[in-house]
Amino acid sequence: MIPRSRAACAKASPDVWLPRRREPLDLTVAGRAGEPLTIAANGIRVSSSVPLQQARTAPLTTERLREHLGRLGDSRFELRDLRNELEGAVILPIGELNRLRRELVFALESQAARAESPLTWRELFHATATPVRGRPATRASPCSAAHSSK
Repeated sequence: MIPRSRAACAKASPDVWLPRRREPLDLTVAGRAGEPLTIAANGIRVSSSVPLQQARTAPLTTERLREHLGRLGDSRFELRDLRNELEGAVILPIGELNRLRRELVFALESQAARAESPLTWRELFHATATPVRGRPATRASPCSAAHSSK
């Protein structure tokens, strides 16, 4: 039988599921009719490709923004604060709002990954490379070694 909830998983075997530590995320949303909507967090700013429009009905309220931008899924973030600096009653297609959220999360995850590892991929590769058949790992790539023997 497969447990259906996280609590059941944790109770069945504590090693099965460990909660992921989530980082609080504070967003600032800004814009006005005729201009792109911008979302800023942790030094990252993303802008909509569609300009905001005057809303006839159902404008982007703080609650609606929180509902759509707070859907951070399995990312390392959870929405803590949302500052709504939109001017006037404006609207943006929900699909564009969701695209902006995904773009922002990707940029924030990339920024966090760079901060966690100060090494470039080459430095990391060479630091963790396993010697081949007893030969020590060298900093030269196989391509440069092949060309230098000529």
